[in-house]
Amino acid sequence: MNKFTSKKNSTLFRREKKNSPKISTEKVVTEESNDDSTIEQRLLFLVPLVQIAWSHGIVSTREKHLIFEAARADGIDERHAHNDILDKWLNNQPNRQFYSDSLERLSGILHQMTVRNRESERSKLLSRCTRVAAVTNDERFDCDGSISAEERGLLAQIVAGLDYRPPKIVAGALG
Repeated sequence: MNKFTSKKNSTLFRREKKNSPKISTEKVVTEESNDDSTIEQRLLFLVPLVQIAWSHGIVSTREKHLIFEAARADGIDERHAHNDILDKWLNNQPNRQFYSDSLERLSGILHQMTVRNRESERSKLLSRCTRVAAVTNDERFDCDGSISAEERGLLAQIVAGLDYRPPKIVAGALG
């Protein structure tokens, strides 16, 4: 295993231990790229799905299936170390700060994209979150497949976080 693919040298793997993702935002996700930093960014785009899945305190098998399906569609191979990180998130709930940091990074990545790509990725992410929220039809919950109040609240937080725009510096304001 070379230094670029080993778990030990993966930026996300090292930071994930502390539940604080430090994923590079310098290189924006592209469909053609499959290097580690791009796969880490693709993994970051799955964090809101994980957050929605944990909204009832447990992740159902159906939710896990949808999230892993999204990971495969985004090029995260089941044999890749990043798949193990995703699995860990689905079995051990990350803390609130992790979700907050991830959403902030996602917003930064999205705002580096062209408007067209940003809206496409944002739409895809929100659609996936809604699908995960709607499948919480687990026998342990009194739920008919509709989205719960907790999930609607989380969806609203995610939308607000993705819509965050850093303040503009007005010319002449600093001096």
